[in-house]
Amino acid sequence: MELTITKISVDRDHVLQSSFTTSEVTVPVGATVTATAQIMDGGNILPVNASFRMPVTASDGREIVALAQFVDGVAEIAIPFGASGIWSVAESTINRALPPEQQMSFAGVTVYVVV
Repeated sequence: MELTITKISVDRDHVLQSSFTTSEVTVPVGATVTATAQIMDGGNILPVNASFRMPVTASDGREIVALAQFVDGVAEIAIPFGASGIWSVAESTINRALPPEQQMSFAGVTVYVVV
């Protein structure tokens, strides 16, 4: 299984001060970043209907946790970034609380929150 980010967006108030791809995002403090994610298997979306906690870690050790609610294998995950830092979601963090049979590959995403 693979977790794939298919779209990144930034709230309307901060979009003009931001830049983003599906793997790297730069936003000002206070922005909310929304990621659309799919659970894939063999090129097909798995019709998973479940939620799991998605840890987002900062380079200095801080952590926030978002809820990823999947409906038919697709989720929109909105995370408000209230503090400056380099934040990331990595394969190791999304899998750390999942049993081995549910673990996924994931390319990761990094969010640079600037003042």
